[in-house]
Amino acid sequence: MKKIALFIAGAALLLLVSCGAKEALDYNNKLTSIQKSLFGKIDLLKDKATIENYKKIQTEIKASIGELNVLKAPTDGLELKNAMIDDFELLNNEYDLEIKFLNPDIQESEKEAVKADIINWPAKMKILDEKLITAQKKFASAHNIKLQY
Repeated sequence: MKKIALFIAGAALLLLVSCGAKEALDYNNKLTSIQKSLFGKIDLLKDKATIENYKKIQTEIKASIGELNVLKAPTDGLELKNAMIDDFELLNNEYDLEIKFLNPDIQESEKEAVKADIINWPAKMKILDEKLITAQKKFASAHNIKLQY
């Protein structure tokens, strides 16, 4: 599914060059590392459009969300972490839709509704990607971290 490529491009894996606080840089690097690791795992599975592969991807997404949930955030880092969690949750929702669409027992009327949701998904993801990038820029600015795309 090529839609994930749009997500990866939109989310912009960020490389960091810092002249700010070590804690903030470490936090930002950890978030970026979780994101990069997840995308690497998705890349290995996404091209084979099977329910089994999509469920494996969802397992990886949920594991990454769990990793984010337990990550200790600086006081001003919660917005960034929550934006990434929102991004991952919508990504997980995309795979829910894909799994439903591939289900051989799906009724035609439900399949059309799922197809419409799949078509609308990139617009929703774009909004969350922008929210994530804005939160990252805000956090980076507050800690004198220079982001490179």
